[in-house]
Amino acid sequence: MQPLINNLLYTKRKLIQNDITLQGPVEIVKGTPAQYTIENYDSFSIYSVHSDVDIQIVNNTITIIVPSNYTKSSVIFTVSKDGNHSIFEIMIIPVATPSIISPENNVTITTSEFTIQSSPFSGDGTHQTSDWQIASDQDFTNIIFQSLDDASNLTSITVTLDNGDYYLRVRYRTSFGIPSSWSNVVFVTVSSQFQQFQILTADDPERAAYDNFGYSVSIYGNVAIVGAVNADPGELSNAGKAYIFRYNGTNWVQEQILTADNPERDAGDYFGFSVSIYGNVAIVGAAGADPGGVGNAGKAYIFRYNETNWVQEKILTASDKVAVTSSATLSQFMAMLQLLVHVMLTQVESEMLAKHIYSGIMEVLGFRRRS
Repeated sequence: MQPLINNLLYTKRKLIQNDITLQGPVEIVKGTPAQYTIENYDSFSIYSVHSDVDIQIVNNTITIIVPSNYTKSSVIFTVSKDGNHSIFEIMIIPVATPSIISPENNVTITTSEFTIQSSPFSGDGTHQTSDWQIASDQDFTNIIFQSLDDASNLTSITVTLDNGDYYLRVRYRTSFGIPSSWSNVVFVTVSSQFQQFQILTADDPERAAYDNFGYSVSIYGNVAIVGAVNADPGELSNAGKAYIFRYNGTNWVQEQILTADNPERDAGDYFGFSVSIYGNVAIVGAAGADPGGVGNAGKAYIFRYNETNWVQEKILTASDKVAVTSSATLSQFMAMLQLLVHVMLTQVESEMLAKHIYSGIMEVLGFRRRS
């Protein structure tokens, strides 16, 4: 038996064994039907076929389908005519195993986001999809990320990973749905570090020296808020401001300047002393405000984004407020208020929570609650 091998994919040749002459491909692809025609077919003879793969004969046409999980490099089939057997061997075209070319094996990646690059596709058919896998173990029993049958990221994919050790691999699928073997496994360590992306400054015609822009900051997703505690809105010295910035996919852009909308607003309110933001809600502390004329008792302002502007929604004050006159105590109070704003962040609607927290702060500072 001579194997029938040809370097030209799908080239049809006459395959001759004994008195059987077949016309058909000399190489086949897994999962794809291959047809052969018996050229010297004799309608008065009895034909049969046999193989370890799916094979059938109808009149003078033989159809073979090799399953995608077939492990042999060739397929052998027998064509019998009136009890005489002719054996044929057809080579199977493999899908070339890809390799990961970037990142290199056993390297440390210093950014959380990076791109995995694999070798070009080779083999019969077309490169239809890829299977990407990232695991925390080399046996790939603990998959951290995978993208299967990915038609968009054929030879590269960008991923974002937390710090840690990872194993990477890929395989290709043809237009026939045939997978290649998995690529080489690449081991990487992700150890990302923060890098300066952009410097924010106040875009404000009233901006002046000693505004203390950046005295307080908070960020949530693509939105940030920055307090300028000593800014002078409307020439009110140290009344304070806060600035909203939003990331547009390229840069952080100033979206709005927040100031206290309050008839009691006055110099020395220190609006922006503490800030925090969560979703579409922001809270700004004004530690030096004088609610109801109570000196330095402080206020907090709730703002909500309505998809167009940030609108002041609520002014929070303590029901048991007490004037703060000592400069040392005021400094302590301001530090505690800054903590208060962050604690209140996820429950900005609850005045009762604010009152209880504020009351506790005042007791810590040595003030007695009013009956």
